[in-house]
Amino acid sequence: MALSWQEFQGFVGYVFSCAGYAVHDVSDQRFPNGTGVDLDLYADNIGGKLLARVEVRQFSPPNNIGADDARRFWGTLDIAGGIPGYLVTTSDFGAPARAVAAAAAVRGRLRLLNGQQLLRYIAYIRGSRVKEAGMRSPSTSAPTPPDCLFQADAVARRQTTETVVLTVGNNRGGVAKTTTALNLALALNERGWRVLLVDMDPQSSLTRGLPSPEEVPPSDSSLVDFFMRSVPLSQLVRSTRFKHLSLLPSHPDLKMLDTGGGARPDAELAFIAALHDPAVVSPSGEKFDWIILDTPPAQSFYTRTALAAAHFVLIPSAFDVWALLGINGVLETTRAMQGLMGTGVEPVGCLLTRYRASAVKENDWKQFVHDLAGRGLAPLKTKIRHDDRIENRNRQATGGRLAGILRFGQAPGTGLIDYQEALKELMQHVHHN
Repeated sequence: MALSWQEFQGFVGYVFSCAGYAVHDVSDQRFPNGTGVDLDLYADNIGGKLLARVEVRQFSPPNNIGADDARRFWGTLDIAGGIPGYLVTTSDFGAPARAVAAAAAVRGRLRLLNGQQLLRYIAYIRGSRVKEAGMRSPSTSAPTPPDCLFQADAVARRQTTETVVLTVGNNRGGVAKTTTALNLALALNERGWRVLLVDMDPQSSLTRGLPSPEEVPPSDSSLVDFFMRSVPLSQLVRSTRFKHLSLLPSHPDLKMLDTGGGARPDAELAFIAALHDPAVVSPSGEKFDWIILDTPPAQSFYTRTALAAAHFVLIPSAFDVWALLGINGVLETTRAMQGLMGTGVEPVGCLLTRYRASAVKENDWKQFVHDLAGRGLAPLKTKIRHDDRIENRNRQATGGRLAGILRFGQAPGTGLIDYQEALKELMQHVHHN
């Protein structure tokens, strides 16, 4: 609102250019028998294939756009050959304007983008595309339209009162993401909660560490079948040797299907809809209380989809000079997926893993907490202390000999104590929300 209306119009054009469109300012032109439009959006270069038209209205909230403005813009689109159009405003649309858009939607013509949706679109594009200027290279992905927001809003998602969906993520490797996802799941399982672990990492560590029950024959089915062959996720859930703990398995071939960290909203939303489908239950037909997704140690398609599918995001991190780099990366992607989904994708906090209190200087710790606060994040009170026995247990797990949450002999290890405390913090946050 600090911009003049001309500047705001230019800014909207800039946003669409970042989304991959070639943008032509036509605000000084007038179409016969109707109002003008402000921007023409082309697929590759100005004068090429016209994809959409944009009318920009800078209104001060709570002043909403009414039916007359929506109807005039719809008429302009019809006169100009029926090209689809976006009516963009800083405020919102009244019920009469939405009724006009609903009538226009029969022919797929008019889309309404209010101030909150514009902010979501900016967040998604900013974390999903390289800013482009002028003509796109043939190898560059097609423009990303705002329609992905409307598609996301239409996806039915589980309520946290029935199933909590938690993604464990960090762009760095070696920060105990898989160990954290596994031991939180086992801690929940020991409390009687029904849990689904989703292994989104092509390294497949969880899959190798959670063998099927002895009476169940091994299966080669994995998420590859979903992403490559559209096999429903409900057919891929398999039981493990732990009662009430199920697995959606990974496979090394997932890495060859990874399309990277750019915008693929249709594919992202397809996975989210599939995971939140009520048909995804345990092999015995039980509904899940928790779904926990483990992610790859990089920015990837699987990281993006796992974040977008989550109600909450937990960020495990080592405490070292590189910690903020990985945290920055996953927070940037989290903000992008918040933009796509509108709700959820809420960071719970940073869980320090492999923590050695003796190696932490007070000033370094204060600076770390300060830096996290500047990113809207805080460390959990619980820290997962370093324990060599955890690594030994993980090596056993990769051979299919996972026995349970980190118990060593008759005594609980520090890992067991710390992950149980971390779970208490996590559940307090979830129940508070």
